[in-house]
Amino acid sequence: MKVCRRANARNPAIRLAICFIVATLPIPSSNANAQSKDSPFNFLSPKPQSITYQNDHLTLKAPLQIIVGKNVSVENAANLRSILSPFQPFNQIWKSNAKGIHPIQVSLLHVSDLTLLHREFREMGVPFRTVPAREGYILMIGHDRSGHSQIVLAGSDQAGIAYGEQTLSQILDKGLRTTQIPAVIIKDFPAFSYRGIIEGFYGTPWSQADRMRLLTFCARQKMNTFVYAPKDDPFHRNLWRVPYSPLKQSELRQLITFCKRHHMRFVFALSPGNTVSYVSDADLLAMIQKNQMMWNEGVRNFAIFFDDIGRHLTHSEDRARFGNDTSALAKAQASFMNRFYTQFIQTHPGAQLMTVPTDYYQPGHTPYRDQFAKYLNAHITVLWTGNGVIAKKVSVQDLALAKQIFHHPLLLWDNYPVNDYLPSRLFLGPLLGRDRGLATHGLQGILSNPMMEAEASTIALQTVADYAWNPLRYDAYQSWENALRESGGQAYLSLRRFALANRSSPIAPIETTSSFSKNLSEFFSYYRTGEHRRLLLAAHHLAGDFQEMKHTATELELHMENKTFIHEIRPWLRVMSMNASQSQLALEMLLSMRDGDRKRVGELRKIIQQHDLDFPYKGVTLSPEFHTFLRDACAQTDHWIMQKSQMLYRILELLRANGHS
Repeated sequence: MKVCRRANARNPAIRLAICFIVATLPIPSSNANAQSKDSPFNFLSPKPQSITYQNDHLTLKAPLQIIVGKNVSVENAANLRSILSPFQPFNQIWKSNAKGIHPIQVSLLHVSDLTLLHREFREMGVPFRTVPAREGYILMIGHDRSGHSQIVLAGSDQAGIAYGEQTLSQILDKGLRTTQIPAVIIKDFPAFSYRGIIEGFYGTPWSQADRMRLLTFCARQKMNTFVYAPKDDPFHRNLWRVPYSPLKQSELRQLITFCKRHHMRFVFALSPGNTVSYVSDADLLAMIQKNQMMWNEGVRNFAIFFDDIGRHLTHSEDRARFGNDTSALAKAQASFMNRFYTQFIQTHPGAQLMTVPTDYYQPGHTPYRDQFAKYLNAHITVLWTGNGVIAKKVSVQDLALAKQIFHHPLLLWDNYPVNDYLPSRLFLGPLLGRDRGLATHGLQGILSNPMMEAEASTIALQTVADYAWNPLRYDAYQSWENALRESGGQAYLSLRRFALANRSSPIAPIETTSSFSKNLSEFFSYYRTGEHRRLLLAAHHLAGDFQEMKHTATELELHMENKTFIHEIRPWLRVMSMNASQSQLALEMLLSMRDGDRKRVGELRKIIQQHDLDFPYKGVTLSPEFHTFLRDACAQTDHWIMQKSQMLYRILELLRANGHS
């Protein structure tokens, strides 16, 4: 596109009831503070649903006693030990009801462990039913009624436990381990069932290393879905019938295994629309056989996509059955999907199926959409991009209309920050324009289509993950700052300058409120009015901006630890550095032009022009505002030089006419 584990067999009724309760009871607190702007935990990403502060604190220090309750996975128990490893030695007790004598006790619990849950919640003074639903957790840090230091983490399932561990890890990794941690109760769960990414762009697919790094990032951001659908993988699209080679199958197996271990769906997608015959039994069998290979590898989520194809049936046997208009195409596709659903999905317990219709972005009803929705099996999930291939905004009203049209479970295929339609640009800004109420109005989830530059995509993707987890409290710019700090580390300020120069996009146009935009505006204003002192001050500020941009590349290369990120963005770093150098010359050129120094203006204009001719990264650009100054300065200079040349020519002609040689 251009873009729960099984219930406790001994008590299934209680398990089921608890898993699906979202608490409405208030959490007792002497100083409840729900995530204010000055919250000490504003760095948490994704942002939790509820943080309640107590008038207390806890100093974490060794030794610790770790209690691991029943039905906690071995992987989650090992992960907790890893998180707490700086505080060794510690004592771990499995499935114990005993109280320890250690100064600090850390309890890791599964919702089905009723005995320990009741005890620990009662000791911390929290109603037991506050354990959230699917993928949720509650993390309590503070003191119990006896004054003992406690950390209690209870998850509604293994994913919820893992997500709670990630939150605890972020709290400790922010340096709070050496200070007093505020006593808090964090109650958390995701708003959307599907949160993740689609490798769905045109261009060279990611390398296996790219995918593994990006999946690791997604798991850390509590995303739970990865759709494998690279447009230019021939075995995904034009050669969809052909099995993958043993080497490629091994790579896919590695991705599938990673996703399983990190509570992520691996969705295997094929796009047969260019060549498939919808009535062909042979093509249906080929589709079943290729997906069976992925089922054997552990895949349980499948997808068949029909985006970006012709709008009429190309096989005579299909036209004979369905006709040859756009509604015929819809009926043919729905028929093929339904046959696959009956013969494969229904015969494989636990399998799920999703699709992308050919009309995936058009606003309102179309003959195709109406027929596709009418005939498609009701259990198949439909992906939709909003109004437009790249939707600037997705509102609750847009969703309501899409639901009315499709009458199927809906996922948002969000074509941000994908850049395959404009590979000269990077899109490093936050996710904007997505209504906070989409989750509460029936959207199943949001799947982002990232850039070809996998590592550079993580800045925008962190904001997508934040939105997908908790859209009601999503703060795009705080989320963006968190992403820049996490990615940049010591190089945060340099990365921020670079990201600002690559922030505008189809969903987020240039913002005129930045300090650079303000300095640009002031300079040209005073240049036109001729206010000399103010002009020189504005020029000084602008020169400082250009100097900072010029050194950004060097600073990032020196101080940013993620060298893969640097490698991906290096062409844009070079462009930023060159643009800043040329803009410095252009600034001097404009001031020289104002002073009437024709010779210096000509020299500077030639230097800028030569730099343009010699520069190797001609297909790489920054946000438009970072080229505007240089373009406008050169245009004004060229006009001025031309006027001067014409004036000189007229003077010479007059002199000749009067007999002067």
